[in-house]
Amino acid sequence: MRFVISLMLLGLIAGCGTTITPLQMQSLEEKKINDCQLADVFRGTRTVLQNFGYIVDDCNMADGFMLCSLEVPEKSVSKAFAYGLLPGGGRFYVRSYWGGIVDVLTYPISILWDGPIAATKAAEMKKIIKASITFVQRGPDVEMRLGFRNVEHDAENYAPFLKKLYAEIERKSLLERSNREFLTTTDKPATENQTE
Repeated sequence: MRFVISLMLLGLIAGCGTTITPLQMQSLEEKKINDCQLADVFRGTRTVLQNFGYIVDDCNMADGFMLCSLEVPEKSVSKAFAYGLLPGGGRFYVRSYWGGIVDVLTYPISILWDGPIAATKAAEMKKIIKASITFVQRGPDVEMRLGFRNVEHDAENYAPFLKKLYAEIERKSLLERSNREFLTTTDKPATENQTE
């Protein structure tokens, strides 16, 4: 009996995801990019977030602020349709509880409408993830802080996502810097020739 109870407790403990404390989250969301100008990091960040599917809602380089959003589906359409084959399953899945009760009471016939109605509602259920980024130029370096709203902050997904995002931002910022330096060096001879 003790063995069964210990297995159940072990399953409960193993099933719990590790959460991030606010201090850990703050250290993950701050990044320092060395030897770059704010304009390069700003443009690089905007490009990377757009490549990740975010829409830039507001950005101001002078203030060092950017606000982006990403619309993601909250429920799966195929799951909602499949759960519609169960008594009220599709409606309960999409949080339409009264419709689910009606479907349970009219079960054999409710298969005809539960799946399509639940799938339609699942397609309309969207979650908007907001990202706010602040940039500060500190000498030759740029410090940035990236904060997300409506995101599950679990250690298994959030930390690797931020590492990948910051690696892309740093790569793109360095590319922006090298493009700017290349353009300034190629423009110099043209202006010298014009003055002669």
